[in-house]
Amino acid sequence: MARASLNQSRGCTQLPSGADAKSIPQVSVIIPSYQSAGHIRKCLRSLEEQKTRVVYEVVLVDSSSDGTHSIVSVEFPWVRMTHFPDRKTTGEGRNLGIALARGRFILFTDTDCVASPEWVERMYDAFDRYSALGVGGPMANGTPWSPTGTAGFYLEFFRFQGAGGEPFPVHFLVGGNSGFRREIFRDASYSDDSLGEDMLFSWRASLKGTIMFVPKAEILHSNRTSIGVFLAYQRKIGRAAVKYRSAVSPEVIRIFRMVPIASLLLPFVIIPWIAAVTLVRAGLRDLISFLLLLPLCFAGSFAWAWGFREALNRGEREPA
Repeated sequence: MARASLNQSRGCTQLPSGADAKSIPQVSVIIPSYQSAGHIRKCLRSLEEQKTRVVYEVVLVDSSSDGTHSIVSVEFPWVRMTHFPDRKTTGEGRNLGIALARGRFILFTDTDCVASPEWVERMYDAFDRYSALGVGGPMANGTPWSPTGTAGFYLEFFRFQGAGGEPFPVHFLVGGNSGFRREIFRDASYSDDSLGEDMLFSWRASLKGTIMFVPKAEILHSNRTSIGVFLAYQRKIGRAAVKYRSAVSPEVIRIFRMVPIASLLLPFVIIPWIAAVTLVRAGLRDLISFLLLLPLCFAGSFAWAWGFREALNRGEREPA
């Protein structure tokens, strides 16, 4: 393993006003980071400004070469940061952060995310109120001005859009807005991947205990706005879907392995599914927005399906 530097000497725990400076954090927020200089300030400021009674810490596992390490060291000295010179996958970064975390509850977000002011408080409260093993919240569109970014948001996060009402049980959580009780990590860890590792972990966790979706614990996500990057990323997501779905839905993947060309028909199932979920979760206004972006959404969905087919042809699967 590469040698890491740990910024522990400047005060690591972000404490709410009036808290005992010697308090052990109840919550640890873990952030895997790679080439994050363009986003890291907004992300950490949103965590620094949390309105909560909970004592929490932020643990950043960085493997960037773009100066992220320097930004955090100088501007956010309260963050517990570990820096690696070699790139770490998102799953590996989460696992490394868990090893450093001191809280009883472990929350996860990403560097391209901005937490709502009461995110920590609402996630913490859901653990206690529902005796939940895991909790997660909705992703909001951080690039509403961009047609490409908005299309990417619908394709990637349609199952994690805001929903009114009280928290409800789910089987999947998105990595950028999720959390678990510490004890689950005694015999479980994230797979060494940067896509799909969150879906697989949360599904496995849901087999062990209750996983709750907390509609008011919102995270704002910055989406990819370049058309080329958008299509390439959707293709990667499609490839990753085969890996985690081979564990979650092996019988479905078995059918697609027998007839890989059928995967190219998936957009005609996925797009109506997204439309229906968007209407229920986000309402008519968002549905209209989605329908206006159908050409882009279909293009992205076909890129996803192509990546899905590529992974099928290569025989990729998640180990049992």
